[in-house]
Amino acid sequence: MFAFPTIGAPQSTVRYFTTQNFGIAMQIGLPGATPAAPTALAVVDATGAAISDFDFIQVWTVNATNGGRILAEREDTSVGGNLIELVLNRVAGQLQISNTFSSAALGTARTDLTAAVYGFSPPDSDGDGMADATSRPDLIYAGFSDGGLFFREVFDPANPSQITELTNYGGSRIRDIFVDPFDFRKVIIADSKGRIWSNNNAPSMASPFREITANIKTISGGDVRAVQYVNITPNPGDEALLVGGLGGVFHYGGDPFSGTFAWREFGNNLPNVLVTDLEYNHTDDILIAGTWGRGAWSIKNLKTQAVAFPQAGSLTEGLLPATGPQPGADSAALTQSTATGFVLELRGTPQNDQVVLRRDPFNPLLLEVSVDGQVLDLGGAVEITSVAQVVFDGLAGNDRLLIDVGNGVVGFPGTSLADGGQSVIFLGGSGIDTLELTGGPVMTSASNYSAATKAGTILLASDDAIGEYHVEDVESVEQNGLAAPIDNRLRTLGAGLAAR
Repeated sequence: MFAFPTIGAPQSTVRYFTTQNFGIAMQIGLPGATPAAPTALAVVDATGAAISDFDFIQVWTVNATNGGRILAEREDTSVGGNLIELVLNRVAGQLQISNTFSSAALGTARTDLTAAVYGFSPPDSDGDGMADATSRPDLIYAGFSDGGLFFREVFDPANPSQITELTNYGGSRIRDIFVDPFDFRKVIIADSKGRIWSNNNAPSMASPFREITANIKTISGGDVRAVQYVNITPNPGDEALLVGGLGGVFHYGGDPFSGTFAWREFGNNLPNVLVTDLEYNHTDDILIAGTWGRGAWSIKNLKTQAVAFPQAGSLTEGLLPATGPQPGADSAALTQSTATGFVLELRGTPQNDQVVLRRDPFNPLLLEVSVDGQVLDLGGAVEITSVAQVVFDGLAGNDRLLIDVGNGVVGFPGTSLADGGQSVIFLGGSGIDTLELTGGPVMTSASNYSAATKAGTILLASDDAIGEYHVEDVESVEQNGLAAPIDNRLRTLGAGLAAR
């Protein structure tokens, strides 16, 4: 593990390196100069006596306001406590323990520090040379393997072990903690069960943490490791919550401190691997994702990419692509509807429009949408599991919606007949409109569609997905090459279908 805090004057950079059984070393870099060779650091106690068993393989965090301060775990609880603060003495080449939190202060015997925030240093978002909030150099959020969460805002010399357990957190083992860059009270936590928690006033026991997991466990396999909350200014509306986990980086579709929204995969080209760390540089506007076994990956210009991502209710004309109108459609938008996923809305033209929905032939976990033969740019990869619904309003013209199940049934989580939901809604409008279902490993199918009413719902099911397609003002439903032909007898497919 290593860290790159800025320390001292002139603005030098110290790199910390740690390895199992070899302790900790530092490397000092000055502006315009070649960094010096790494220098081993001795760890000493408050009296200056060397500590030989401190191997630094556990969690440790560099202070956000002072790169010469470190918060760490010490596994040897015989010294009175395992959460300690250290101060760097560059001249002597030492890290000295400056404070030990007693076992009494931490309540029970906690042996595993799993995540921590140490110090609070708000950025200067408007470039006036002043931070946008008051820094808190002694701030601590410390999470332990048993789910315990502890907080300190200010160091009290008269009671150096003072630290408060936040019992308003109800999650499990804490994997990562992140604090809003402009408000230390706003906290996001990822736990070991793949859940995400938020609190806009975490230090207050009267403010319980709220779960905003939504569909993240579905699209990440329940394995979330890192949290990054990008906040461009102190003003509302320019925030972006990102998490890293199994399968990549994921973006939350709304304000994490108000309401519950859905997650979707963020960015392109990242291998389908486990993301274990996310770091954002506010000055250079770059996000770095550390992966398990595939190195580090980055995205530049995150402010425009993440914040411009569809938020709740942001139905934007011509959003896809942002450079111009959609081929064959007046507008297309990926919007937020419920916690189950995003809604893709397509509005047709007075002419004849054809929309094709299918799973990506190169990656069947992704949704591909084409309008009049041209694949839409959905602003990044869109996983099937992060979509709640597709709505196509054909308006005038003879419109055709083709759902190709050759790569798998096009069905989305969170929509079921029991609760009255459909995967796809096709509103034909005026003209002669057609729903075409073509080819694929369909195991069962059923329909209550009526040509007389030009409305109904068709169900296609395979061994791993269910698609429910509702049509209105659609003159015909066609099938081509389905493994199981549609049963056109009126059948009760569930409470939702029976009610239609």
